[in-house]
Amino acid sequence: MANTIINRLLIKGEKGEVSQFYNFIKKDTEEETFGIGVVDFNKIEPMPNEIMALELENGCAEDRYFEWTNKYWGSKGNACGISNRVNTKNDIWFKTSGGNSKKIVEKLSEMFPNIEIEYSFYDDFDLGSNVGKCIFRNATLLNETKLDNKSKEAFEFILTLEACTPDIKGLIYNFEIDNYEYME
Repeated sequence: MANTIINRLLIKGEKGEVSQFYNFIKKDTEEETFGIGVVDFNKIEPMPNEIMALELENGCAEDRYFEWTNKYWGSKGNACGISNRVNTKNDIWFKTSGGNSKKIVEKLSEMFPNIEIEYSFYDDFDLGSNVGKCIFRNATLLNETKLDNKSKEAFEFILTLEACTPDIKGLIYNFEIDNYEYME
């Protein structure tokens, strides 16, 4: 089973540019969205028609499809909404499968050079893994934090990002090991 990555974009810039950014990236059909909207990777890095056709086929053609999506989008497919999140124009949550979306966020930063994008992500399937944050502006990576898997810092980053207590994520703090562990 592929890992589910929770992604968050915090957008900073002038109001008009933030609106342009948001209107550009959002999916156009309402049934595909939760809240105001969800990121559509095809608008940022369009998938070639011959690769898109592979998505509909079965068998070995899937390999080429996943190879392309991983190379250009950093995940196994397009972004999906998160049902318990309400997006705003400058706070956008989405999930991906198989990997974080740093590549696509970097491309967005190139397309919208005056917007600062703070990108945070974590693996919701293997909680405490693949945790980090990047800040982009004008196609430049200004700051990057990649936390060690299953570290106390990784768990605390997730809890702060989600604004929740450990028990909500099925965790309990163990003072003996100075880290979080899963509740039984």
